[in-house]
Amino acid sequence: MIHSMTAFARRAEQNQWCDAVWELRSVNHRYLEINIRLPDSLRELETAVREKIRHKLERGKVECFLKYHSHPDATQKISINKDLLLLSSYPFPLVTPKKNCRLRPRY
Repeated sequence: MIHSMTAFARRAEQNQWCDAVWELRSVNHRYLEINIRLPDSLRELETAVREKIRHKLERGKVECFLKYHSHPDATQKISINKDLLLLSSYPFPLVTPKKNCRLRPRY
């Protein structure tokens, strides 16, 4: 585990759905102080990000920013991988095959 750190990191990703930029800044600090800024649509990630940082650092003042912009014309096609859902090695199969067009949960 890293005990203290002074650093800056930036990672930018672009794909057909969005543009995203992560920025992390940290300076030495007596205690661990984490400030996270996320877009409103991604606020549920804050706890996970905070825990990831907490597992890596013991002290320091850390600022974490995510700038996210989705492309308005991007369309996502969703498909279900039936073979993955029906894996026999999975302890509790998620679905049982009924007919080609209908999948029902199995309890």
